[in-house]
Amino acid sequence: MDSTELDALETQLNSCHDCPLRDGCQSPVGWFGNPHSPIMFVGEGPGGVEDDYGCPLIGPSGQLLDKMLASVGYNRDSVYISNTLFWRPPGNRQPSKEELAICQPFVEKHIALIDPALLIYGDKIHISNAM
Repeated sequence: MDSTELDALETQLNSCHDCPLRDGCQSPVGWFGNPHSPIMFVGEGPGGVEDDYGCPLIGPSGQLLDKMLASVGYNRDSVYISNTLFWRPPGNRQPSKEELAICQPFVEKHIALIDPALLIYGDKIHISNAM
């Protein structure tokens, strides 16, 4: 994976103004971790803590993920974490289909760039043929 492609995707995300959620947020909540990891998590979307820090899965759900990863000898630096939505919905409401659709091309491009062997996307697990 070429890091310049990931940097370009981040630049595109930062300059995107198509999603109305952007206006009420501090910044996009992008991704974190090892882009060369064979394991990628794609969470639902940012909450208040994630919006404050601009980092995915660091609130209560992220703390649970940290414990689960530690129980199998991993940590958040050894996996890759992103979201299906990059801006926090007001009041942590469920995102609309339209908001998710706006973010979907970023999610798809991101997954293609990372090309993980194991993808945990919401409540679904995908294993590539390379594993």
